[in-house]
Amino acid sequence: MPNTPVLLTESMELAQTLCRYCSASNTWFVPVSWFGGLEGANLANWPLIKGRQCYYAMIEQPEVGQTKSQTLEAAKACAAKVHDLLVTHGAMLTILDFTEGANGTIVNRNNLPSLTTDMPLASARSLSQHEEGIVRTLADIKDLPPPEFLIDPVIAIGETSLASAAAGVGKTWAFLQMACATAGGARVFAHWKATRPRPVLVVDGEMGEAALGRRLKKIVAGFSETEQQLIAKNLHIVSIGAKAPNLADEKTQREVDAMVDQINRKSGYREKVGLILLDNLVSLVPGSDNETAWSGLCTWIQEYKRQGIAVTLIHHFGKSGVQRGTDLKMAAVDNSFNITPSPKGNGDTIALAIAIDKGRELSASVKKTIHVGFDPSDSAAGWHELHAPGSADDDVIKSRIQELSNSGCSNIQIAAELGMTIDSVKKRKAKFGLSKKRSAKKRPVTAVKTK
Repeated sequence: MPNTPVLLTESMELAQTLCRYCSASNTWFVPVSWFGGLEGANLANWPLIKGRQCYYAMIEQPEVGQTKSQTLEAAKACAAKVHDLLVTHGAMLTILDFTEGANGTIVNRNNLPSLTTDMPLASARSLSQHEEGIVRTLADIKDLPPPEFLIDPVIAIGETSLASAAAGVGKTWAFLQMACATAGGARVFAHWKATRPRPVLVVDGEMGEAALGRRLKKIVAGFSETEQQLIAKNLHIVSIGAKAPNLADEKTQREVDAMVDQINRKSGYREKVGLILLDNLVSLVPGSDNETAWSGLCTWIQEYKRQGIAVTLIHHFGKSGVQRGTDLKMAAVDNSFNITPSPKGNGDTIALAIAIDKGRELSASVKKTIHVGFDPSDSAAGWHELHAPGSADDDVIKSRIQELSNSGCSNIQIAAELGMTIDSVKKRKAKFGLSKKRSAKKRPVTAVKTK
């Protein structure tokens, strides 16, 4: 309706939530958002809302490395930019403050920063052109930014991944570690790194809450104290196996959507869910090898992709030793992880070889198979890289630890440099004979004066 007020915000999720809230009092808005934050505001097709009464919900959008004050200033700058653009195009705008500690109070433009920029106004191009299905020229896309990683350098924001292995290999152990690392902004195994702490939702369809909790307790023990605190805050789990779920069914999908929305609301939409882990396809999607079931699941996951939420699905190998429904599933996902027992294990620990069969834009060096291990009986040691005894890899690690030790690095510094846990460094030192026993300091002998 042309006379309905427009509600603008950087977060479409927040706009929709506010509209649902206001509908209870018969107050309606048209939620509108755009891509690209402050810079992207210049590209939106603002003339479309010329003459409309608009409201802008000013919220904080935390970025990596920003302080609270910097995040607030960025929110104010974006509000000022939107105000100036809309006024230029003949719209009427009221700014509502929904930053931390505020409650929708009206903000005067004079209390926002002055902006000077040489960026052109976007009278020619709409940001909807950044969406799929829009015909564009090479000039439109040549300056698109590189992908932002959820887990550097293997999973980008919003990507769908499939992790497959035979039953009992340890794939759930491995990808629960990935979920915890994402929640804590920590290392994934010894090779990859979550770019910052993000909320994570683990949907379990097989183990049950008690068994899942016991595993997570052991996995979390391998992280630092600070990371453990972040994991406790950001990791959310739900076990729905007892309900005979079917994530290809819209009703079950809406239940998970509500869980995601609840997590997002908890942070006031300042930090939304970054990863959903579905464990596993067989238990969560009955008949997942069926094309119709898989198609229904993929349509739902695509919605999360558009929201920038990554989804990782854990799957079993079929009798042939490959993923069930391989061609169909491989075509629909961005990344595929193939997990098999590692020959570098010693038989006492979970030892996995993780290969990347498919990874969009990933180089051959990134796709290189990694060998990782975890001992649930010594969980504080965390996940670590595996090396065959006496291998060249072992020699390299020994040489690096010795080099760093000789340069005066502490175990903490060595662990950070090599991507290991502190306990792993200590064990390697003992194994390689590099541990030094501290000798008791001899007290200097002093002469005793006698009278």
